[in-house]
Amino acid sequence: MGPKPAHTRSPGEAAWYESTKKQQREYCAAYRAHDPQHPIHVPSFASAMSEDEFADDFYGAVKKKCTPA
Repeated sequence: MGPKPAHTRSPGEAAWYESTKKQQREYCAAYRAHDPQHPIHVPSFASAMSEDEFADDFYGAVKKKCTPA
């Protein structure tokens, strides 16, 4: 095993980084709108997490990326 990277991305963050800029803007727009009719579209992503766990993790990543520092 080689050295671990200083920052290990969660599956949710990895899915965010694999999204296009357009998708990222759509995730942020959906996040900021808080519209139950237009929820954040969670991408399918291979991970060891359950669907619900991944959705929570992805939502957390979106919240972090779309919230101004």
